[in-house]
Amino acid sequence: MLHALRAAAPLLLAACGTVPAAYPLRLAPQQDVAVTYRLSGAQGALMRRSWLAAEARLRVEFGPVPGRAGYTILDGRGKRAFMVSDVARTVTVLPWPSEAGLQDPALRADARFLREGQERIAGAPCILWRIEPPGAPPVRACITADGVLLRSETEIEGHRLAREAIELRYGPQEPARFHPPEGYAVIDLTTGLPAHRL
Repeated sequence: MLHALRAAAPLLLAACGTVPAAYPLRLAPQQDVAVTYRLSGAQGALMRRSWLAAEARLRVEFGPVPGRAGYTILDGRGKRAFMVSDVARTVTVLPWPSEAGLQDPALRADARFLREGQERIAGAPCILWRIEPPGAPPVRACITADGVLLRSETEIEGHRLAREAIELRYGPQEPARFHPPEGYAVIDLTTGLPAHRL
C-alpha cells in the first residue's frame, strides 16, 4: 500500500497544481533529438539544440542559418564546453556551466513547478508550467513528457525573452557533430594556456 502511494504521489501533486522541484523528473531529453526554436526580438533569429543521448552531449547553434556562424558543444560526462568557429578555425574551451549543464537554463532542478495545463507545439504535446527559480524571475514553459522544452517565456528588467519550437525531430544524431573538429587552433579559457592545435 505504501509503495502504491509513493508511486502515485507525483500524479496527485500534479493534479493539485503544485509540484516539487523534482517534478517533472526529466529536465533534459533522454533520447536523440534536435529542436529548432524561433527567438523573440531579432527578426528571423533561430536557435537549434541537438542532443546525443548516448554520449551525454549537447550542440547549440544560433543565427538565421543555425551553425553557420559557429556553435557550442557541451560534454556532460567530461564537464567540458567548447565554442567552435569554422570561419576562424578555432575551438575555445569554456568553463563548465555548472548551474545548468546539459539541461535547458530555463529548467532548474531547484525551482518550484506549478502545472498550468497542456498544449501542442511543433506537433508534439507538452505540459505548461510556471517555473519559479530561487532568486530569478519566473518562467512559463511547455515541456514534453520526455524532457524536451518546446517553449519558454520570461521577463528580465522589462524585456520579454521568449522562444518557441518550430521544428522537432527525434532520431539518431551524427556523433561527429558533437565533437570539436581536429586541426583547429585551441584557445583554453579554463587554464590560460596559449593556443595550440587539436
